[in-house]
Amino acid sequence: MIPAFGPDGHLPAGVWPSTLIEVEKKYSYNVFRKELFKKLLFLIQDLKIIQCNRIYIDGSFITTKLKPNDIDVCWEEGTGSNYTLEELWFPALFDPAIFKMIYGLDVFPARYMESNSRLLFIDFFQRIKYTDIPKGIIQLDI
Repeated sequence: MIPAFGPDGHLPAGVWPSTLIEVEKKYSYNVFRKELFKKLLFLIQDLKIIQCNRIYIDGSFITTKLKPNDIDVCWEEGTGSNYTLEELWFPALFDPAIFKMIYGLDVFPARYMESNSRLLFIDFFQRIKYTDIPKGIIQLDI
């Protein structure tokens, strides 16, 4: 279940398991958010092809911001798959210029390192970028 927002407009620190229905109900409530949610659904379709079964959602989409800029997603390898094969099948998932153009979202493998912080994306997503304060993200099994 997705918790209430903290006073800063972010989720409380932690990884919050949720369902796609809950995410849509809580975050897809205006025209800007509905468009972002459609892009997320498109990405999920492609991730299922490579047997990904879990993603983590971050970005201004999961804040109180009325007109969010984006959704940030990091994804886990599927059972029996690996990033090497996935990169051959869907190179867009590994190239920021391509995936932003195709999906309109920021998409990263969860176990890749974010270059500036040197944290894995799964950990990087759980920090407010400019203050380094812990915040929550959504875990979604797909």
